[in-house]
Amino acid sequence: MPTWTASAGFYYRQGKLDDARGLLERALIRTEDPTVHDHLGDVYLKLGKTKEASCSGQDSLREFAKALQPEADPDENGQRQPQAG
Repeated sequence: MPTWTASAGFYYRQGKLDDARGLLERALIRTEDPTVHDHLGDVYLKLGKTKEASCSGQDSLREFAKALQPEADPDENGQRQPQAG
């Protein structure tokens, strides 16, 4: 994922916001990385798209929280159960 964010960051710093937006939106097809959501929110904000920026920020926080959750093991019925401490 660093390549996506590094390339988008380059476009962002060059003022090529539509290129940065397109790259980050395409990255989200492949991943739900919270950093991608965060950077996309920055681009949206710079473009004046405050609603989209807010949604990207919320998506970033949601994905970050999911990443902090421990992996769950399926029980005998195939249901996901949290791992014991």
